Amino acid sequence: MRHASIDTLRGLAILMMVFSGVIPYKVLPAWMYHAQLPPPTNIFDPSVAGITWVDLVFPMFLFTMGVAIPLALTRRLNEAKLSALALHGQLLKRGLLLAAFAIFLQHVRPYTMNASPDVATWLIALAGFATLWLAYVKTDKPYWNAIAALPASIILIICLPEYTSITFDLYRSDIIILVLANMAFYGGMAWYWTRTSVPLRLAVMGVIALLMLATDSGTWSPAPWLTKIYFLKYLLIVLPGTIFGDWLLKDAGKSRASGTTAGIGALITLVTVIGLHQRWVVFAGLICAVLMSLAWWLEKENRHPMMLWAMAWLVLGYVLEPFQGGIHKDPSTFSYYFVTSGLTIWIWFGLKWIEDQGYVTRIQDLLSGSGRNPMVAYVGFMNLLLPVLALTGLAELIASYTASPWIGALRGLVYTLIVAWLTAITARRKWYWKT
Repeated sequence: MRHASIDTLRGLAILMMVFSGVIPYKVLPAWMYHAQLPPPTNIFDPSVAGITWVDLVFPMFLFTMGVAIPLALTRRLNEAKLSALALHGQLLKRGLLLAAFAIFLQHVRPYTMNASPDVATWLIALAGFATLWLAYVKTDKPYWNAIAALPASIILIICLPEYTSITFDLYRSDIIILVLANMAFYGGMAWYWTRTSVPLRLAVMGVIALLMLATDSGTWSPAPWLTKIYFLKYLLIVLPGTIFGDWLLKDAGKSRASGTTAGIGALITLVTVIGLHQRWVVFAGLICAVLMSLAWWLEKENRHPMMLWAMAWLVLGYVLEPFQGGIHKDPSTFSYYFVTSGLTIWIWFGLKWIEDQGYVTRIQDLLSGSGRNPMVAYVGFMNLLLPVLALTGLAELIASYTASPWIGALRGLVYTLIVAWLTAITARRKWYWKT
């Protein structure tokens, strides 16, 4: 059973990720970038505490990944009667497929291949998109997936050394997808062994937190190109997502979110993001406490079962905010994991209410389409839309008319909507990538 609101939440996260990557750098206000990459230089500054809307994107996607784990694995366990060994083999396979995706994608990104892309660069980028399509699209003719190995080999072995400034390097990978690869394996494994006990899952989270505190950098790994100990910290977002996914399984789509909960959730999100970015931590925390108390009281007759978890994660995040020098996405802090987990649930309340009411269906279709095929949306701009615009000369023409900062941001929004539309088409035609 698919849950449209979860697809919408995942789609919102992936499209926010696309948008944040195509807006003009160095010229917009600080709240339009990662908090630790402030303008005018956009150089990483770990001393800056706080979060912006951009910092919600990755944890929202990780949370939805956690939600999907019990939904997908329970079906496999029930229908396929998989043994523990077979299930872990599938988890390992999925993790390795995502890791291969991360490595190949980073090699065929235009600006990775060439700081000043030329025609050859754009053509290789397009060929990379086509290769990923062959390799990962779900089909009843799996030999197409195997055939993808041929163009992949040509690109990596012949084209990169001949036409770009890079050669193949196993350590060159998309860090976001590589983290997702690790979470697909470790998150699935953690859920399997704690699937009958939420307290045990919380204990696993406690052990992970202690491990993070006990290691300085957590960079040790038997295969550093594939996994690192510090990736485990993201389980502190994925595992709360699995608790949410367990509830969705039991609920079977019966629960609804009220407009009151959705509205208060939106206010809590705004107050938290603005308050933590501006460093009004105590003030924002007090306002959120009042808003959550109000939601709890107003909804006493029809309180959503997930409201308590949304409150618990957010309160824990606020309590931990002073620890580790304030909330940071990078290097990520305990406050960051729990604040973003709580906010993701509050945001979901709003999307669930919109779904229940049937509002803005067209926009929701764009979001849910991207949520059903997120990897297409993730690579669609840099390896499909941008190369086409560049090769036709449209990219330079559009840039000349959208040079001012906010018009440039509007251009990025239009590009994001085009990617959403293209991805929605692939979802409607069921051209899903099996990542």
